[in-house]
Amino acid sequence: MGWIHPSLNGCGYRNGDIDDFDNNESKKDETIEPILQQGLESFLGGGLFQSLSAFGNDISLDTLSKTEKENQKENQKENQKEKEKDEDDDNDDEDDDEDEDEDDDEDEDSEEDEEQIEIERDWKEWRQTADLIYHFNFYQYLESASLTVRWIPHTEATMDQKFILTNRESPYQLYISSFTIQSNQTGFFEIDQDNSLTSIERKINVPSEINRIALNKADPNILSGKTGEGKILIYDLNKPKNEDALIGTCVGHTAEGYGMDWNKTKKNQLLSGSYDNLINIYDITSVSNGIINPTQSIKIHDQSVEDVEWYPHNENMFGSVSDDKTLKMYDLREKKGTTTVINHKDETNSLNFHPTREEFVITGSSDNMSYLWDIRKPLDNIHCFASHSDSVYKVSWYPGGETFFASSSDDHKIILWDISKIGDEQSELDADEGPPELLFTHNGHKSVVRDFTWCSAFDWTIASVDDDSVFQIFAVNPQVFIDDLCEFEDDQLEYFPSDDFD
Repeated sequence: MGWIHPSLNGCGYRNGDIDDFDNNESKKDETIEPILQQGLESFLGGGLFQSLSAFGNDISLDTLSKTEKENQKENQKENQKEKEKDEDDDNDDEDDDEDEDEDDDEDEDSEEDEEQIEIERDWKEWRQTADLIYHFNFYQYLESASLTVRWIPHTEATMDQKFILTNRESPYQLYISSFTIQSNQTGFFEIDQDNSLTSIERKINVPSEINRIALNKADPNILSGKTGEGKILIYDLNKPKNEDALIGTCVGHTAEGYGMDWNKTKKNQLLSGSYDNLINIYDITSVSNGIINPTQSIKIHDQSVEDVEWYPHNENMFGSVSDDKTLKMYDLREKKGTTTVINHKDETNSLNFHPTREEFVITGSSDNMSYLWDIRKPLDNIHCFASHSDSVYKVSWYPGGETFFASSSDDHKIILWDISKIGDEQSELDADEGPPELLFTHNGHKSVVRDFTWCSAFDWTIASVDDDSVFQIFAVNPQVFIDDLCEFEDDQLEYFPSDDFD
């Protein structure tokens, strides 16, 4: 397998207080007499005026000598000059602060401008060479941005592929749509050019915005949608269009979240993690008046739970990642529950267990990295994958090969990786473009990639959505970056024979 040529990377591609005197006249006289006897020479300037004025009208400036008056005026002028100087200094300080703020704003604006210029450049390069890099690339502007996208699994590549989108504006809905393309069809398609590729088969009204969708692994027509209020809506797509598809509403979370996963063996069991630091487990058959309460509520994290996933090699175990910078493994059969803790340097946003290699898990973090871990050796990662320039919010293994996974980030990119290439030698030119394990960078988005999903029917095919309301389906031509799809070798990554996890 070879590194993508640098010329193709673009497409594969922030007055002091005055003491009051009593109004008693005798006290006034007693106080003033010594002052007059001592001579006014020792009391000069504005201080004299202020002191005498405090006693009333018995003494006025007319009693002062001409010299004293002149001295007083001079002192007043000096005081006024000092006051004006202080005001000027204060104004200068304020101007300096304003200048600094303006400089900071200009720096931020400059950084944002440079970032936007880079994004636009990457996108133009991507568009110019897309026909060479992809089998096909479908590009559509939605009426409203979707925070999530999911394929409905289908095994036949020549038939309509169905997917689910949401919207972010009222009325809120789920869209069940179909995408029609033959396996031998190629090109770059935009909905304005060819509107026959997609069609909306069904709209389901929902009470609020949906953050994330998850499909039941045993029955993909059962889906869960997590809302911005923390509730989870369960729908049955098998129901006729004229019937309410809502099965029930899962409650128990007090904050929104994104993490959800269905147990592939216990098909009615749903796992959920949210920003209330809780992980809840639901049995969707336990519906009472439309409400589904959690069968278990687990708190093993100190901060928001970002993602959860059932461990695919044992139905009683799951993993979770959190803003507390940890990945934790939990065994429902164990009294202590938590069996493994993997620490990160920053908030951890996503995890995905390897579908066949039971020791491997990948995570995505706010330090812009993705990590490969052996859960039996949690003290250190096997490898960190560095190429994103912003937080990594999703990682997902490719279903058609053991060594490949994809990651998406706030930097608008989706990157494909090959763990079998870790440590491979590179030429200086290739090393400047990225590490050997970086296969391909998709630069088809200009804004934050909110979600992506692999298609099980087409090889190397991904659907993705972003904040600019763009929806894409792209199938990468593997010949661009892979010489051959070789099987994972046991001597790579310091492989250790699998232990029994049951």
